[in-house]
Amino acid sequence: ALRNEKLFLPISKNLEKNIYRDLRKEKVGYVSVSVSAFITLVDMCHDNLYRFETSVFNVLVTLFREENPHLRMSAMRLLIKVCQFKDQNDDSGNSKYFDLLRYILNDCREVLETPIQ
Repeated sequence: ALRNEKLFLPISKNLEKNIYRDLRKEKVGYVSVSVSAFITLVDMCHDNLYRFETSVFNVLVTLFREENPHLRMSAMRLLIKVCQFKDQNDDSGNSKYFDLLRYILNDCREVLETPIQ
């Protein structure tokens, strides 16, 4: 994938499809592996992030909507990796990530309201 730009979209679409399938089957471990693969793809191919960013964003939204904390943490790891490579001066697609902020803030509020055991 690193050398062949034609493979970015098929790889990301395949990962996205696998994540949706594994979520339906409630295979949390498989989802985590696919998210790790996405993180690696973003890390290694960040110069071409725009080519597969739609798939990444769709997966982020889906995972943040899940109740399982492990899935939400996987989403946070992926979001952090994407944000490391987003150009701060490029407003063309960055605003959509603000929609995810409500999920993150909600998680923070839930953690703070839970008593420490």
